Amino acid sequence: MSSTQQQPAYVLYRASSLGTSLSQALAEMIASGDLTTSQGRSCLEHFDRAIDQSFNQNSDLTENITFTGDLSCYRHCDAVWSLLLTNAKFAAENGIVEGKNIKIVACGAKKTRKR
Repeated sequence: MSSTQQQPAYVLYRASSLGTSLSQALAEMIASGDLTTSQGRSCLEHFDRAIDQSFNQNSDLTENITFTGDLSCYRHCDAVWSLLLTNAKFAAENGIVEGKNIKIVACGAKKTRKR
């Protein structure tokens, strides 16, 4: 794929603790003149691609997780689902994790062949 046809990376990871910390650090560096706005934007775009690639490389997970909870809100926009759950329970082979307020963001993925 050429550089002009690159797949856009999702920017939803910018809202994570790591993404928020990076954004704040970049804003401080831009304000102090250590980086230009263009360099800060480029750094965030690189972060988006790196996080996306990291999840793609670890996509052979075979463990199933089931979850229950009260669905308080859901949205579907541009092939991205957002689910807001309250009193959620996630059950996997190694135990159960509970959360009072949970947001799940799910995006479509290309089908891959089983090995």
